Parts: sequence; structure tokens; C-alpha cells
Amino acid sequence: MKLVFKTAFLLSALLGCTSPSSPDKSSDTANQQEANDKVEEIALRQIFNKMRKLPNTKFTGKQIIRGDSTITLKVTTEFNGQKEGSWIYAAAFSTLCHFGKDEKITIGSLGIGSSAREAQDICIQEWFATFGTALINMLQNSEAIALSDKKIFPGLMGIRGNLPENTWLRGDDNMTKTIMSKIGNKIHPEPNKIISIAINIMVNNKGSIDGECRLNNQVSEELLSNLKQLKWPASEKGFLFKQFYIIKNIN
Repeated sequence: MKLVFKTAFLLSALLGCTSPSSPDKSSDTANQQEANDKVEEIALRQIFNKMRKLPNTKFTGKQIIRGDSTITLKVTTEFNGQKEGSWIYAAAFSTLCHFGKDEKITIGSLGIGSSAREAQDICIQEWFATFGTALINMLQNSEAIALSDKKIFPGLMGIRGNLPENTWLRGDDNMTKTIMSKIGNKIHPEPNKIISIAINIMVNNKGSIDGECRLNNQVSEELLSNLKQLKWPASEKGFLFKQFYIIKNIN
């Protein structure tokens, strides 16, 4: 099944080239925390709406409870202001899942819109597409890709820029298998635990790549180096590629 979600990502790529205008400082710390709390509730509700039919599942506004398991979310706003006529909202979403053992997954997300509200909504949508899709599929044990002794649950592929046609970057099972052919032997989930992989790659017009890979929230130069061995397609102006995976053992 093809999974594609075109969106902005890699905050440094968008904000690092020129100095953005100063964020709106009218809100004090208490107001910012209230805003973060609202984002957390909206984002968690999107997860709950997709899993509400699972047995023994309820939403308290602060966490999702399913039997003895819980899912909570902490949002930290990293930027909320204007740049070159657009509003930009960037945040780190830290999801704490308790499935017998605590699992923490932190994902950066970015939204660009014509207003603060639109940018925030797009940021939440990106987080949900990137991370939420993978989490829900894992909880429902659906849309998994089985490789060796692992189950791989992908989020939606994110692209910013001009991706050439007819490449292996299609957001499908074959793409995942191609990526895992270079990094799969570095990933060893423990029983009853999950592993998260966040891939953020910039491809220039010659097909050379740079970027960042995270394994369980930690930057992994080894994973990035291995992915550089793949034949990445080149486009005239380059593009950005984002992909997230949750991986667990096949029991």
C-alpha cells in the first residue's frame, strides 16, 4: 500500500538559512503551557479516534488508557512566529507509552500556514501522519511488514521539494525493504519492547545526501552512513525525505 504525506520538515533547513522574525512574545509562560496542553489534547484525541473501537480503551483528555496500558504526550514548542510572510509552528512531541515497560518516542514536527492556528494544525497533522499512523498500526497489529524476525510499522512518507517520478521512493513495502536492507542488521528489538527509527534526509541535485537518523531518539551516524550507500534519486532542485518506523519482534 502506498503511503505518502507531503509536508515540511527539518526545522534547521527552513530556519537556518535566514534569521526568522521574532516569535510573538505576548504570551507568558503560563499561557504557553496552556497552549501546549491544548496541542497535547488535540493530538492525543486524533490517536484515540483511530483506536477507540479497541476493547477497554478510553480517553481522559490527558492520556489514553487501554486496559493496563497508557499513552501520554508532552509537547514542547520550539518556535512559534513568522518568517517570510508565513507563520511557522515547530514543536517536539514526546509520547510515553506504557505497555508493561515504558517506551518514550520523541518526534519533531513543523507546520507552515497563513496564521498561527493553521500552522499549529498542520504541525499536528504532520506528527500524526509521521508517528501516529505507525503507532496505531502497531497497536492494532495491522499494515505490518514482516522481515526476518521483525515486524515493521511505517508512518507516512514525507516529501518536500520535487521528487522525480518512477523512483524507489514510493512510500510502499518495497521502499521499506530497500531501506531495511541497509540498516536492518543494526536493529535488534528486545522481547516486549519496541524500537523507533526516524529518518530525515536531504538529497541534493546530484543525488548526494545529508541529514539525520535517530534510533530510539538518539542520533545514529552509523544508520545515516549505511543509508548513504543506497542510490538516491536526484532532482533539479533537490528534495527532503522523512520516514518513521516502529519495529518490534515477531512473537
